[in-house]
Amino acid sequence: MSILVRIIRWGFGIGFIGIGISMMADGMPSFPGMEEEQLPLHNGVQIGSIFLGITLIILAAVIVAPDLCRLAASPFTAMIDAIFLPGGRADKPDLNLRLPAFYLKEERFDDALAEYLKIIRYHPDEVEGWIGAIALWIDPFDEPEKARKLYEKAGRRFRHDGEARARLEEAWGKAHVSRSDHRPWS
Repeated sequence: MSILVRIIRWGFGIGFIGIGISMMADGMPSFPGMEEEQLPLHNGVQIGSIFLGITLIILAAVIVAPDLCRLAASPFTAMIDAIFLPGGRADKPDLNLRLPAFYLKEERFDDALAEYLKIIRYHPDEVEGWIGAIALWIDPFDEPEKARKLYEKAGRRFRHDGEARARLEEAWGKAHVSRSDHRPWS
């Protein structure tokens, strides 16, 4: 959830609480200095103002409840994480270049491409993932347009890394695909 939505939600919640308390205070009689003939109906209590005030306070509680629950539960979730995940959360899987190579050897090209794309997603600085995915898009899948898009994206990614860029160009040349003179990193 964005910060702006939270700010708006809390603004409405606090505003509704303030209006609700104000309306409830207006509905209750002020005893010091009040004369008997000035009292409104229902034993000196304006039922409508109190009902509307309570309704606004309940609405405010519903509006801010998700954030309050998250705030109240965060120490407990931190304790549970410390017990069951003592090393911290695993942000990304370990780099495994042998698995897609095994899939290629077994001619499981869909699985190999999925593994190369996972490497690109979680380890975008590893050139081997980009090269493997480009090669698979070209040879068994016969999707040169997807390979070209991935090659251009890799070129933008490695525009400041000369060695990685050279390896990409070499792999692109080996794929026997006619490439244009357009190089996105130039």
